[in-house]
Amino acid sequence: MILAGLLACASVPAPVNSERVACDYCDGDCFDDTQTITAAKHVSGDVVYDDVPPTSGDHNACWADWGVHTEDPGDEHWVHNEEHGGVVFLYQPASCAASDSGDDCAADVAALAAVLDVASDPRWVITPYASLPSAWAAVSWGHRWLMGCFDLGAMNAFFLENVGHGSEDLTADPSESCM
Repeated sequence: MILAGLLACASVPAPVNSERVACDYCDGDCFDDTQTITAAKHVSGDVVYDDVPPTSGDHNACWADWGVHTEDPGDEHWVHNEEHGGVVFLYQPASCAASDSGDDCAADVAALAAVLDVASDPRWVITPYASLPSAWAAVSWGHRWLMGCFDLGAMNAFFLENVGHGSEDLTADPSESCM
């Protein structure tokens, strides 16, 4: 089964600084990457990351609001959320439209948000991410899962295991100057 999962995801590019293993989710269409923290400086403007989606790196001083986003706030913003110990859930809008249901992931986003809303830690972001090389991903500071399907149980497990593990433990909202 692991070999089948590796073959199914052969098109997902290998990360630059990572240890990659197959996950047990999405019928093997899942990779678990533990990545080397590359940098953590505040910068202005767009940031180009070697790994997509990024789990560390230079980032904007303004982080994204916690919660659900209907438009991607930009990876240079939510990487800062990861640094604060947050978990970011990403989905590929094109894969949702191509799914059997033909929806825009709204039902999956709502189900995930409902589970996270009752979590004891508010540090999570859900956002579309057009550059995502898989259908879904869960990322935190130095760690990510690339998944070929939506698996609510797996995403909740990732959240519980990774929330609060950033290099800065901060639950605050972005400052007023970021609005």
